[in-house]
Amino acid sequence: MASKPFFCRWSTPKADRYSGLMAEETAAGSGYLYAVTGEPHRREAIASATQLRAVAPKASITLVCDGADLAEKLGDQNPFSEIRYRAPAPPITDNPMTEGFRYVIETLAEGLPYARTVFLDSDTWAASNPAALFAVARFTDVAAVLEPNAHFEGSVVADDRPIHAAPRYNTGVILLTRRPIVEAMLADWRERFTTRFTEGTHGFETDQRTFAEAALASRARVLPLENNWNFRTPFYMTVSGAVRILHGRHVDPAAAAATLNASNLNRVWDPFTHEVSLLDPERVVEHGFHLPAS
Repeated sequence: MASKPFFCRWSTPKADRYSGLMAEETAAGSGYLYAVTGEPHRREAIASATQLRAVAPKASITLVCDGADLAEKLGDQNPFSEIRYRAPAPPITDNPMTEGFRYVIETLAEGLPYARTVFLDSDTWAASNPAALFAVARFTDVAAVLEPNAHFEGSVVADDRPIHAAPRYNTGVILLTRRPIVEAMLADWRERFTTRFTEGTHGFETDQRTFAEAALASRARVLPLENNWNFRTPFYMTVSGAVRILHGRHVDPAAAAATLNASNLNRVWDPFTHEVSLLDPERVVEHGFHLPAS
């Protein structure tokens, strides 16, 4: 697949850059978005949103899914502010995972429900109110945590050559501002993802390499977030401070969150034992890691 041209980033004065966004927020505000297909993922999104509602009672939460009568089925147990029905497009692969990624990308590219939207995968679990994410929109167009296991998908490509040092982001938690520059980036992401499969140029592919390529080619500013806001529990991860959003499947996510947040010290999560190793500040001082090299 011939890669799309790479464009240099540019910036405009803050007043011009964000005046439109701030005006939109007055009417459309901030909120969370899930986009899922299939009964298992619908159940998972309901559980995730129920927890989000518990820690953020006033949050606006939208679900886009292929369950036409889901709101009626949920009744008083509905954690969503709005449920939108969207039928999946005809498949381009025989891989349900790929089609799930495609459903999410197409949903985002068709339009964001809020001026500041935080997209959440269905297997996320909010340990506490993550509303502080929305304040980041004052300073960026898009924000996401770096992907901890990115090398499996191969290098990001721009102008037909690999960009080995280009960052890859995990797309399970993404802050998106509803602005033309972001809309263009999302449309480009959709085109790149679809083309990679229709032209058969994909290898092992999630939605993350094409997101990174669209981010590189875009004039939108993309800000990396700290791991606290999208803590990928299937992998070894480090963090300091409170973990706000867990991202992974757990029999008891509350227990995993309690283990992770038992301390705010720098620490490492073991995905196999579900144990946490702390960096002892006294040992740091003892070893002199904080001192200049002699």
